[in-house]
Amino acid sequence: MWGGFWRRLRAIVVKEVQQLRRDRLTFAMMFGVPIMQLLLFGYAIDTDPHNLPAAVISADDTTVTRTIVSALSSTGYMTFTQRPHTEAEANALLQRGEVQFVVTIPSDFTRRLVRGERAQVLIDADATDPLASPLQGQLSGLPPVRIHVGDDEVLLDDSRRYVERAVAAGVDARLEVWMGMPHGFVAIIGMVKAATLALDAIGTFLTERLQTGHP
Repeated sequence: MWGGFWRRLRAIVVKEVQQLRRDRLTFAMMFGVPIMQLLLFGYAIDTDPHNLPAAVISADDTTVTRTIVSALSSTGYMTFTQRPHTEAEANALLQRGEVQFVVTIPSDFTRRLVRGERAQVLIDADATDPLASPLQGQLSGLPPVRIHVGDDEVLLDDSRRYVERAVAAGVDARLEVWMGMPHGFVAIIGMVKAATLALDAIGTFLTERLQTGHP
C-alpha cells in the first residue's frame, strides 16, 4: 500500500519538476515573487503609523491617567498635540483636520479601576482621513482599477462607492460583483469556480496592460 503511494508521489514530483524546467516564467514567479515580497514587507515597506496628531481630554487628572497618556505617547503611534477642555472643542479639531484621534478619559476612570470595575477610555478617530479609508483619498491620476468583490462581502458598498468616485475623477475603474461569494473569495482558488474565473480576468487585464505598455 505505502509502496504504491510513494511511487505515485515520486511520479508527481518528477512531472512538476519537468514542467518547471520548461516553464521558466512560472518558476521565476514561484520563487522570485515571494522573495521580493519578503524583502519589501520586511525592510522597505513600513505599514505602522507614526506620530499621528492626537488630542486628549482627561477629566480625571491622576497619576494613573497621566501614566496611561504617557504610555500611549511612548508607543510612537500618536503624538498628543492638543488638550481641549470639552468634547465640542475636540470635535472641532477633528473636523478641521488638526488631529486624527481624540482620547477621552472619563472623570471616574481611576475610581472604577481601584474598585475593580471596568474602566474605559474612549478613542475617537477621523474617518475622513485617507489613511483610515481609501474612499477619502485623492483618486485622480490613478491607473486603471479593477475590483472583484462578492455580493456577500461586508465591503461591497464601499467598493461600489470607491468605483463611483474613481470614475468621477476620470479613472478607468470597473467593478465585478460575483454572486454568492464571501469576503476574500479569490483566495480559495481551486475550491470555487468563481475564484478561478476572477483570477483569470485579473490575469487577462494585467497581460493586456503590460503588452500595450500602459500602466
